[in-house]
Amino acid sequence: TLAPLALVVLVMAFGTLVSASVPLIVGAVATGLAVGTLYLIGAVVPLSALALSITTMMGLGVGIDYSLFMLMRFREERAAGREIVEAAAVVTEKAGFAILCSGMTVLVGLLALLGASLQEPASVALGGCIGVGYSVLAALTLTPALLVILGPRVGKLSIKPTMTGRIDAVWSRWALWVTERPWRCLFISLLILAPIIWPVLRLHNGFPAPKFFPRGLESSIGAVRLGELGQDGGLAPLLVLVTPADGKKALDRSVLPGLYALSQKLGKHSGIQQAFG
Repeated sequence: TLAPLALVVLVMAFGTLVSASVPLIVGAVATGLAVGTLYLIGAVVPLSALALSITTMMGLGVGIDYSLFMLMRFREERAAGREIVEAAAVVTEKAGFAILCSGMTVLVGLLALLGASLQEPASVALGGCIGVGYSVLAALTLTPALLVILGPRVGKLSIKPTMTGRIDAVWSRWALWVTERPWRCLFISLLILAPIIWPVLRLHNGFPAPKFFPRGLESSIGAVRLGELGQDGGLAPLLVLVTPADGKKALDRSVLPGLYALSQKLGKHSGIQQAFG
């Protein structure tokens, strides 16, 4: 559903249907390969439904982004007088290295989610890695091939008016203004980001209080009733398995006093509401 909107934005940027179609084709191919690979993995490993969403989002978004980057450089090289094959080779060498480094950085960030040892973050990490991996692969292989095949037809099917000239002028002025005042821009950026970052330093992990949930939900009503009965901590029970030594059974007379003493000791812990043994 987002592809038509992306096509409109790309047409406004490039002014031609052919140029706008190249990033969409690369993004669609990367997404198709990523979803297919995720399906094969899901047949063996249980995955969260979030994996499909993140795979589609990363495959289409990152694929379009990387292909767009290479397409812009290709048009610049062509405008500078290079031949089609030479321009594609230069773009793959220069822009391809930046794309590879960018993709590896994203992959490292996503792999950090695997340390949570939970199905949802792990599924997001796996889906994101697959989507980004295929996006980088498609950008470095499919995009140069399409540019060489299309060649001078990249600028065909022009749709006027195009915004390329105006956008380039705006970003050129902005880039010059920032590079001429690096320390001032750094200070302004920190002033803008500081109020946004400050609340993060005061975050505390834990379960939200029942008052933060809609009052009409059955789960909210149940949580309030348990709190009134003094049993709100029972929402997260923890089972402890004890194995007697020397092959004894749990119901042996010599084992029961130890189990009772253990339950009494656990019940006195400040973080445990009640222990049953």
